[in-house]
Amino acid sequence: MLSNMPPRTRCFIDANIFYYSLVSTPPLTVECVDFLKRVERREVAASTSSAAIAEATHKAIQFVVLLERGKGDSVAEIKEYWGESSIDEIHARIMQWKEQHA
Repeated sequence: MLSNMPPRTRCFIDANIFYYSLVSTPPLTVECVDFLKRVERREVAASTSSAAIAEATHKAIQFVVLLERGKGDSVAEIKEYWGESSIDEIHARIMQWKEQHA
């Protein structure tokens, strides 16, 4: 788990960390966003590459396009999980989950 990474650890951030922080896939999204916040606060020394950023961006764009078109297995799973929830409702549920699992 990313939350178990000791302070001042050096690591490489791959595309999946960025992707899951962009695309709502609980509980991975919460874990990845929290990890990136730790990096931002310089609790963890991290680096990445332009290739990792490009891959994450490409995957996120593909996800959005598929979601808009209503296609793809992951889209069906996400629609089934979130239903007709608004962004605010999704955010509230993620924050509630985060508080319960802190």
